[in-house]
Amino acid sequence: MKRLAAMVLILAIAGGLLWLAGRSGRGGRGDVPPPATGPATNPEPDLKEDLSGRYLQGYGGPDSSPAADLVLVQDVLAAYLYTIKVPDALPTAGNREIVSALSGDNPYRIRFIDPPIELLNPDGELTDRWGTPLFFHFVEAGEPAIRSAGPDRQMWTGDDLLNGEFAGETR
Repeated sequence: MKRLAAMVLILAIAGGLLWLAGRSGRGGRGDVPPPATGPATNPEPDLKEDLSGRYLQGYGGPDSSPAADLVLVQDVLAAYLYTIKVPDALPTAGNREIVSALSGDNPYRIRFIDPPIELLNPDGELTDRWGTPLFFHFVEAGEPAIRSAGPDRQMWTGDDLLNGEFAGETR
């Protein structure tokens, strides 16, 4: 009788362990989704790779020109699109979302930029050398045009730079 009770107890424990193991394969908490991550809840993403030393070097600096700054931004966007090969990999919502994706909040958790705080405004947007947020306009899928307001700090005027060239009056 004691043998039978011991066998039933062992089978019950083994069954319980198998049931728990099956639940942990689904996340361990049933159907409860994992907590949200991203810039608002996780300021330093769990990066898989950091490529930030390769891009935006010299951006806004004394040895660079305004046109060269925009070429540096184009280069990092091209590298991002080449590396992150998933549909809609580059957010089209705006500057802040693009900076977030380039900073590691992307499907592969790769950081392409780690801009110094002086290159970002309080909203987390990448700015030109005059402190105005860059404007990303998606003319073609995945390849945005990049506009700097220029020294007058007003968009859509004659001194604007578009993809590294003076845009002239374009309104």
